[in-house]
Amino acid sequence: MKLNINNRVLIFLLVLACAGVHNLLGQETISYEDKSSILSISSELTVFEDTSSKYNIEQIIENKSFIKTKSNVPSYSFTESTIWCKFKLKNSADETCYLEISPPILNEVTLYQVNDNQIDSFRLGSFYADKGSVLKSNNYIFQLNNNADYFFLKVRSKTRLFIKARVGSFDALIKKTKTIDTLQGIYAGLVIMVFIYNLFLFYTNRENVYLYYLLHLVNLIVFFLYMSGYGIK
Repeated sequence: MKLNINNRVLIFLLVLACAGVHNLLGQETISYEDKSSILSISSELTVFEDTSSKYNIEQIIENKSFIKTKSNVPSYSFTESTIWCKFKLKNSADETCYLEISPPILNEVTLYQVNDNQIDSFRLGSFYADKGSVLKSNNYIFQLNNNADYFFLKVRSKTRLFIKARVGSFDALIKKTKTIDTLQGIYAGLVIMVFIYNLFLFYTNRENVYLYYLLHLVNLIVFFLYMSGYGIK
């Protein structure tokens, strides 16, 4: 009986050791195959929180402290830390692949593409307007190098920080962007109509309840503009 317990403990320790070795040796390769689709890769990212914000990309490449994100979307409260994300991608779609990062309230998003000893970097973010963006979008779009060994993301924000990452072809992202713009336009139009209606009711009835509705709608409009990126672009 004691021998069986010891064997179980030994097996458990071996499993933990194998898991640790897997994390040290690398991470799973994300495969993008259907050029008409957009693939969410947020849950596949490995992350490292640089609390000092002093690491450079050379140090990050050698860093062994990356861990798999525990949620579908890497998320942090209001933090002064720099968040680094790492992923490996195989593009089998025979078409150039692009990376989309949201939300647009992120202050700095820098993509590093590592191929052998060569490192290419591209920086976007709410502090840098649309400089370098390959697609007109409220989110941040990067063109990916099919030959890159690894991709690293450096993300900083003074607001609540969470990272949604997707990959797709240019046509797939264009289609998605147009659909979202249309839906957001319809939503904004409805909110403005309700605002004008309540403004009319307040003007004719002079009741405070309509003023409260108006203030609530103003907050809603400001929040929508901020989160969608229209208020910071």
